[in-house]
Amino acid sequence: MAAARRSLRSSLALLMLGLSALAACADAYKKGDGTAYSGAYEKNKTGFNSCGFGKLDSKWEKMYAALPSHVFDRNGDCGRCIRVRGTEDDAPGDWVTVMIVDECASCKGDGDVDFSTPALEAITGYSWDRKSIEWDWTECSSEDSSSDASPSDSEDSGSDGSSDDSSDSSSSDGSSDDSSDDSSDDSSDKRKSRRLMRF
Repeated sequence: MAAARRSLRSSLALLMLGLSALAACADAYKKGDGTAYSGAYEKNKTGFNSCGFGKLDSKWEKMYAALPSHVFDRNGDCGRCIRVRGTEDDAPGDWVTVMIVDECASCKGDGDVDFSTPALEAITGYSWDRKSIEWDWTECSSEDSSSDASPSDSEDSGSDGSSDDSSDSSSSDGSSDDSSDDSSDDSSDKRKSRRLMRF
């Protein structure tokens, strides 16, 4: 009888330990709101991205994101990937991998993420709106790496073939590389102004 009690206690202790581990894993995901700030190939639409990336691999030009400014670490987060899924009833439920390329001044919660519209749609089923998400850090797959990304690369034009004024070629200090444009100082001032407005 005493041996059966000890065995039962051991089994219950293991069960409780297992349940605690599962609860800890479930709580390991960051939770917040997912929003969108620009479309495919438009990571600089609201000002040059905080990571200073030029052209990225095609996947990351479509599937990118920004973390809240108050938790964003330029030296540690730029170019890292997160896997995200929508948590609302009508969300697809699939994990989607996106690359961190920017920071989000309007994101309030630590778990909030601002996405490209294609990424938000893949994650939540909506290309706009504020939807509940959960995410954690993951590896960017090797075939999707952005080894050619650097602050000095020129930016792609928009997905419709047109370019917007925020996708001008820029060096890492934000100055214009286009010496043939008489208004290059004006363009640089406008870009700096847009960046400052985001913070």
